[in-house]
Amino acid sequence: MATFKQRKLAAKISENPRKSVSSSMREVGYSDRSAEKPQQVTNSKGFKEIFREVFTPEYLRKHHEKLMNGKVFLNSPFYHKIKDKEIQDLLESQGYKFIGVKRFMTEARVYFIGPDLIAKDKALDKAYKLLGEYAAIKVQDEDPLAEMSDDELDEKIAERAEILDRYKKFKTTRKKKKKSH
Repeated sequence: MATFKQRKLAAKISENPRKSVSSSMREVGYSDRSAEKPQQVTNSKGFKEIFREVFTPEYLRKHHEKLMNGKVFLNSPFYHKIKDKEIQDLLESQGYKFIGVKRFMTEARVYFIGPDLIAKDKALDKAYKLLGEYAAIKVQDEDPLAEMSDDELDEKIAERAEILDRYKKFKTTRKKKKKSH
């Protein structure tokens, strides 16, 4: 069952998903030490339980749609000799809303409205992480010798020893030939 602090934390995260979980933890009363490792709280059964209550699939769908359609005011430099109409046509062809241009001697500063891609990415990433939707990366070190019996291991060792002996003989023979020349 979720603790009172976990409930406050889930509410705080839902109020401002752009804020880091560590920062939200400090605001609801977690110690700095706990906030340094937020996964200890966010991976707990109680937090996941309350988080799933707050962030229902319907809630996530609704907010994901808002984020997908979120806009931000942007500006960018353009080469000063490009005409305003050309800049406007270019931006609008890419789905941006043209606001205007402020011209300087060697630059045209263009103002426009476009999608808030960073906010979309961060909010979606955070929700999926907290819900445990990302697959864990699993690395397995396979030991080819682990499944072998003792007799099979002895056989492999003998094979390697034979190869090593042949290499040593070759190496000494080669050294003798070099000295004789």
